[in-house]
Amino acid sequence: MSLRRFLIVALLAVVSIILAMTSLRHSPATGEKVLFPGLSNKIDDISIFTVRSATSSVTARRSPQGWHLEEWDGYPADGSKIRALVAEMIRAVLLEPKTADLGRHALLDLADPAPATEAAAAEGRGRELTLHDANGNVLAAIIIGRRRFDLGGGIAGSEGVYVRRPGEAQTWLARTGLFPTTDISGWVDSTLMGLDSARLAQVTLRHPNGHTIRVTNNGTQKTVHPLPPNTQVDENATYRIFALLSHITFENVVRNNIYRNNSNTGIEATRAFLTTHDGLRINVTAYNRDGATWVALTANAAPESPAAVHTEADTLHTRHHTWLYQIPSYSAAVFQTRPEDLMQRQEEKREESSAQP
Repeated sequence: MSLRRFLIVALLAVVSIILAMTSLRHSPATGEKVLFPGLSNKIDDISIFTVRSATSSVTARRSPQGWHLEEWDGYPADGSKIRALVAEMIRAVLLEPKTADLGRHALLDLADPAPATEAAAAEGRGRELTLHDANGNVLAAIIIGRRRFDLGGGIAGSEGVYVRRPGEAQTWLARTGLFPTTDISGWVDSTLMGLDSARLAQVTLRHPNGHTIRVTNNGTQKTVHPLPPNTQVDENATYRIFALLSHITFENVVRNNIYRNNSNTGIEATRAFLTTHDGLRINVTAYNRDGATWVALTANAAPESPAAVHTEADTLHTRHHTWLYQIPSYSAAVFQTRPEDLMQRQEEKREESSAQP
């Protein structure tokens, strides 16, 4: 056998081993008792997904356009996260029975997740996961309790969780990573905008009082206008503006019925206009609402931009223009930037001068 053929055979053997290991990890072994028998045959019937704890809940419904969250006005859920959850449910296997004593359920965090009126009352309660079909029929349901990370098992995984079927006293230890969050933000792609900051050619901030700041990036340096004569630009400050505006995440979302098209002219807003070197144009409008900063986003492309940029702009605009997003305070701070925030302070100048030979 030639060296080349030997290497090819060896490579194919390695690939086969990897595929076998992956199959073992993702499919219950023969003889194992699966947690959700028959669920793999009902995947196409799943239309409603609910997970609830004593203090919060998340409900998503499937439509021809994808999954949507009820608690967030029908905002699109990240379908890949729901698919991953269902896949984990199919892989889950029961290892051994545990207590059937109702009085001991709370020790495993498997008490019924009925709404708690006090924080202390939430202790010991599990989180209930339910899948329904379009007619409301239950396809799968489980109460999930305390997690374990010490099961061993190599390929099969060391992660486990205590579970109990609703209405049953018997509890089980299951080998699975199934532990769905009741934090709604955990079921969406929380990236409002993600650009390479080096792609930005210009950022313009326009404050409610009419004051405007423009920062331009020519690829080698950034310039600020307006800036008083004999004033040096703080490069770190301009970098922060580009970095914060090029990547924005959100914490909450509602339908933009109040501020859409700026029809409510009595509401003050700060606007950020972003332009990239290849012609993508993004407008971010920030509002102060109930002590938090909410933003609306629209996008378009310069007529001479490449087709890919037009597609990117259309995608951004379609996804975001009907929604209003609450952003973290560190992102909100950029909309308060004033010209003096971009000037190099006198003490910094003196330090730079003294450091020069």
